Amino acid sequence: MVAKEHALEDDGAPASERTCVGCRSREARDEVLRFAHVPGFTPSIVADLTGRLGGRGVWVHPRATCLVRAARGGFARALRTKVEIDAASLREQATVQLKRRIQGLLLAAQRRRLLALGTDAARIALATCTAHLLLVAKDAAGRRDEIVAHATERSVQVVEVSFSKDELGHLTGKDTLALLAVLDGQIAREIADSARWLAGLSEDG
Repeated sequence: MVAKEHALEDDGAPASERTCVGCRSREARDEVLRFAHVPGFTPSIVADLTGRLGGRGVWVHPRATCLVRAARGGFARALRTKVEIDAASLREQATVQLKRRIQGLLLAAQRRRLLALGTDAARIALATCTAHLLLVAKDAAGRRDEIVAHATERSVQVVEVSFSKDELGHLTGKDTLALLAVLDGQIAREIADSARWLAGLSEDG
């Protein structure tokens, strides 16, 4: 009898791993994005970051090169069926879902009072060692470099997100917001992962 932790998934990889259908290398399950194959629908491949869609799952590294290779033949090879899909539309789907994921995480953190909003609040969070992540708007200026340097000194991860100051402000109930600190470790890791994946998808494929 095969032990549960060594059970294989449809792609032949251990349950804790998935095979990227773009580059065909194995990766930890939480380091690849899930796409669902839903026959009879157009498009038949859709981004499924939450894992809630039906259909067979196929997995791709969150980088443009792997997504392009997957669209050019990787999906068809893994599913053993003809697949017509545009890499650009899949990238857009995944990008939208990742942005929504970051928004949801930030809103959840704000409800639990686990965000330090603005330069002064973030600086205090860094000084008191309660910050797990410094999130910076893509168009942040002013004291940005000072706070980023302070975070680096404290070994706090700094992530620039693809949201503007106006977008971050709107999300958190402010007019504008250049940066914020996340005060929860798990939420910080999930936001950092999503932001990293967004950056990978934005690279030229």
